[in-house]
Amino acid sequence: VYKWANSEIGDHATLIRLYSKFNSWFAYNIADWSK
Repeated sequence: VYKWANSEIGDHATLIRLYSKFNSWFAYNIADWSK
């Protein structure tokens, strides 16, 4: 159970990292387009 919970947390952290990476990329491109 502990191992499973650990991998769940790991996946969640990865999702958050991907999400914030996408968010900063998106914000960067929006700023580019609005010039």
